[in-house]
Amino acid sequence: IISDWREPDPPSIQRYWHAQITSMYRRQMVGTLVCHTVFSCFKENERVRDVFVAVRAIEKEAFNSAITVEEYHENFFRKYSEYRYSDYPCLIR
Repeated sequence: IISDWREPDPPSIQRYWHAQITSMYRRQMVGTLVCHTVFSCFKENERVRDVFVAVRAIEKEAFNSAITVEEYHENFFRKYSEYRYSDYPCLIR
């Protein structure tokens, strides 16, 4: 599981605001929501890996598509919320 805690993927499109967000911050964004998901479900390790993969993909999409920092946060939490409620109904709402 710790191997999943790597640097985030670089953006596919450079935006002016990307310089304001460090890779450590991006990792914290993913880690925070992974922890919420993991500790709400308490499932086997394979599911934990799946959560890392899914939340990392959500963060990457939000980071690449947003034009502003505000849009990055809005997209990230909106997409995570959609994922959380559709794929993991056992989570605390």
